[in-house]
Amino acid sequence: MVKERSGGGRLRAAAAAAAGSADVSASVLLLRGKMMDDFSGPDCRFLSAKKSEIVYVYYKLGGRRSDLWAGTVGRHFGYFPKNLLEVNYVYTEDEIVLPTEETDFVCFDTGLNVHDDFDVDSLLGYG
Repeated sequence: MVKERSGGGRLRAAAAAAAGSADVSASVLLLRGKMMDDFSGPDCRFLSAKKSEIVYVYYKLGGRRSDLWAGTVGRHFGYFPKNLLEVNYVYTEDEIVLPTEETDFVCFDTGLNVHDDFDVDSLLGYG
């Protein structure tokens, strides 16, 4: 795994990069796990999942938000606290660091960033 720069970023699997492909921007499945508890995301940027649902993880946030991963349950995509996932299969451990972009935090259902609150701690009830 490549260490992240201090400015923050997201980690993405790099199977394509390891294979010599120039397209490292393609999402690659990192791991699969089962939710250990219900999680209701505070808005559409976050994944909502029930206990025992299977989650496929595509991104691991790094830097200040290394406690969040991003994945899917069915056709729904979003961020969730990584400590709620019991990992039961690792597809790859090869990862690269990509800078975080504004589009990483938009809602996929609207495509717009219409949020007033970007304080993840307060959104998740930590602050």
